[in-house]
Amino acid sequence: MLGGQRHGSKQEIYESYPELGYNYRLTDLQAAIGVSNCNGFSHSSRGGGSLRRNKVSAFAQQLAKLATWTT
Repeated sequence: MLGGQRHGSKQEIYESYPELGYNYRLTDLQAAIGVSNCNGFSHSSRGGGSLRRNKVSAFAQQLAKLATWTT
């Protein structure tokens, strides 16, 4: 049955999909949110990762305190 003949037909049409697939298309809203979230990446990916270094340093200090406390 051709695509145009499906609408208005009295027959039940059963479709089968032998392989599992994924639909990775984004809606316009999802794309807009993704683009707005990516705006902050340029600062950290071009050598301006001081915020990350500060967080890693603070985490390492806290972890060192925990390690000395538990031993």
